[in-house]
Amino acid sequence: MRPLIVIGVVLVAMPLLAQQVPTRDSGAVTAPKGTAAIAGTVLTEASDGQPVRRATVTIAGGGLRGQRTTVTNDRGQFVLTSLPAGHYTLVASKAGWVSAYYGSKHPGHPAYGGQSLTLEAGQHIADISLHMLHGSAITGVVLDPFARPAQNVRVDLLAIHVTNGQRQLLPVSGVANDTTDDRGTYRLYGVPPGRYMVAASFNDVNWAAGNVHRFTPDVLHAALGATAGVPNAGSSDVGGTNPPAGSQPTVNYVPVYYPGTVEAADAVEIVVGASEERAGIDLPLQLASAVQIDGVLTTPDGQRPMAGQIKLVSRGAATTDGFLAATNVVRLTPAGAFTINGLAPGHYTFAARATERSETLSGNGSPGTTPNAGRGAGPLTKPLWAMEDVVVTGQAQSGVQLVLQEGMTVAGRLSFGGVASVPAEVARLRVVLSPVSGFAAIIAESPTVQVDATGTFKFEGVLPGRYRVTTEPAALTASDGLASKSWTLRSILVAGHDTLDAPLDVRPAENVSDLVVDFTDRPTEIAGSLLDANGKPASEFRIVVFSADRTFWALGGRRVPPPLVLDHDGRFRVTGLPPGDYLIAAVTDIDPSDLRDPAVLEEMAAASVRVTLAEGEKKVQDLRIR
Repeated sequence: MRPLIVIGVVLVAMPLLAQQVPTRDSGAVTAPKGTAAIAGTVLTEASDGQPVRRATVTIAGGGLRGQRTTVTNDRGQFVLTSLPAGHYTLVASKAGWVSAYYGSKHPGHPAYGGQSLTLEAGQHIADISLHMLHGSAITGVVLDPFARPAQNVRVDLLAIHVTNGQRQLLPVSGVANDTTDDRGTYRLYGVPPGRYMVAASFNDVNWAAGNVHRFTPDVLHAALGATAGVPNAGSSDVGGTNPPAGSQPTVNYVPVYYPGTVEAADAVEIVVGASEERAGIDLPLQLASAVQIDGVLTTPDGQRPMAGQIKLVSRGAATTDGFLAATNVVRLTPAGAFTINGLAPGHYTFAARATERSETLSGNGSPGTTPNAGRGAGPLTKPLWAMEDVVVTGQAQSGVQLVLQEGMTVAGRLSFGGVASVPAEVARLRVVLSPVSGFAAIIAESPTVQVDATGTFKFEGVLPGRYRVTTEPAALTASDGLASKSWTLRSILVAGHDTLDAPLDVRPAENVSDLVVDFTDRPTEIAGSLLDANGKPASEFRIVVFSADRTFWALGGRRVPPPLVLDHDGRFRVTGLPPGDYLIAAVTDIDPSDLRDPAVLEEMAAASVRVTLAEGEKKVQDLRIR
């Protein structure tokens, strides 16, 4: 989670109207271009606000082609002229500092919704202030297994994010990785406040690839015997022979996470404050046996698949965006065999996906495809999957067998508010399964299927995992005699569970046959405007509408939608919320990931206005900042 949002407002609810929202005036007059200007100052975040000299100030958006830049003077001042009317993004940057975006309270990140500076034709603004934070730094020493400084080691900084309840490690924008010097030291600078992990990996290609052979006593004996001219000197006392060339064990340096673990799941978080110097973040490199794993992939009847691949994922790497080759794709031979070389000890998941030919596969499509009828002769293909957890201990393993299983079926139908007939336009709709976790998330499989003319659909070969179910598009305009009717997505139910609120769980060997995608022609709506204490539009704020029921806060569904960006008149609108009680809050800045943190929602709830929605109800809720 980034630093907590700032809720610097007290909301006063203006009269609440249960009515259709009036149409907004869109009759804008084209304004002359290139007559606006802004001037301002870049200052430090410190209380005394010292000027930041030689900072680069960049403006983009509006009617500009590309972007325009300038540099602050000795007093931190800048001027940008001849700007067309429009909405702009303004940012100040400097090496070693965290970039400051106008309108953002999150150092190093733009304000949600982007362009937050609005200029009218001929307008001159002279009091812009951008406050820059001096970047923090993380320093330490990387040591080899003998406690000596290690040179030429790459050190990466990874920011911790939580998405759908899972941790992700991502590179930090604006912070470059570093390489250790002759003393084994590194320094990562320009770091914004936040939660991080630090990892080190050896840059030498031979070491990283596990091409260095371990110097065992047998190898030493053989070498000494060869120099003395003694035949078969490497043999043992009981008649052994020299190790064959290429059979000697190999070692390599494996990626290490602070404070010295090879698995991301066991790494220790580093919490960095503002303008902080964090020293002593030392990392000890580890040598590990680079073993070979041999195995075979078979279909349920013991045959070899016609095609396929295996994705190898180290423990914790499914949420680390494939950092440091933590996720490897292994190709199969035509015989279905696979070999993995240079694998370090650790916990791994082997996730295999393959296909076999099937003359009997029915339905209207396999995952990720539409029906292939009429595309030429030949049987259809049936997707198969296998997943196995493997512990690598440093010893070579042979005979690993992965037995494939058939995927599951997910079938359902469309419903239109209880209307018996199905609009002909349903043929334009597609149903999408977006993976959240499980096997499907590892393989990154997002199956899509077309709806048929009867309003039914069917996925075959669906991989196990948790999915968000959506339609493309989420709304449909259908003809109704001489008129037309708009339908919007209302719910996607299976056994009474709405998958728009929580993901659909597809389990091995369990088909889903009763998915009901329901549309309505009476969607709910909340609209209104936000005014400041002087009655002017407060378009620099963001509006958050979220369920008053705390049980929905951690689910990440439609009851906690993304923040709303106000238009230039301070207006907002959100549609399609399920009936229920909702809270409306105005915030000065926010990141969508903050809405997955119950503590942030609790803070907003204390300064919010409650609105109750009934089925199909439209309400106008105007707000004023006091």
